[in-house]
Amino acid sequence: MELLSVVGVFSGLLSAVSAATAIYISVQTSRRQERHQRDTLEWQKEQSRAQLKLTMDAKMLDWATRTLGSLNEIEMFLLSASEQPEVRRHRKSQLLCTLSELVDEGRWHMPNHTDPNKPDHGQEKGAAYAGYRTRALDVLVYVYDRFKAFEAAGKLSSDDLIARLHDSKKQFVSEVFTRIDPKRFLELIGRPQEPPTWMNAAKEAQA
Repeated sequence: MELLSVVGVFSGLLSAVSAATAIYISVQTSRRQERHQRDTLEWQKEQSRAQLKLTMDAKMLDWATRTLGSLNEIEMFLLSASEQPEVRRHRKSQLLCTLSELVDEGRWHMPNHTDPNKPDHGQEKGAAYAGYRTRALDVLVYVYDRFKAFEAAGKLSSDDLIARLHDSKKQFVSEVFTRIDPKRFLELIGRPQEPPTWMNAAKEAQA
């Protein structure tokens, strides 16, 4: 009887240990699954943020490219003076309309910012126009105003306006550059790329 009692106790202990081990394994497995799910969810969120950033950058680049094209067309207009006055006025109006549209489109990519000291500035103009323009849009509006006054009430010559236009383009490109951070490309390739061999040969031929 004593032997049976000992065997029974031992069997009970084994069952208890087995049950505890099973519970421990189950808990650890559940925790690993939870960690895996959290890690997967965080990875998915990070991928979604990265994809959204790429999408927004692509749209901004498209807008910026079209804006630079508009500024280049204005420069070509300033360099040519062979058109008839009526044709020239019509062409100027077209260029002004295009630039104005690009400025308004730019408000979606570079929203106005608010001055904490003047939070209500421009509120009566609507959500897209409240606050203060970004520097990128400021330079575009600057070009628009100077070009609109050109050959009308403006005092700038074509050469002066072209010089201002060049400065404005540089500022605009730099502002877009800081928004989309193209230096990430350099991080991906790891080192600066060497120019193609034919380019070096062309430079030597010009020297």
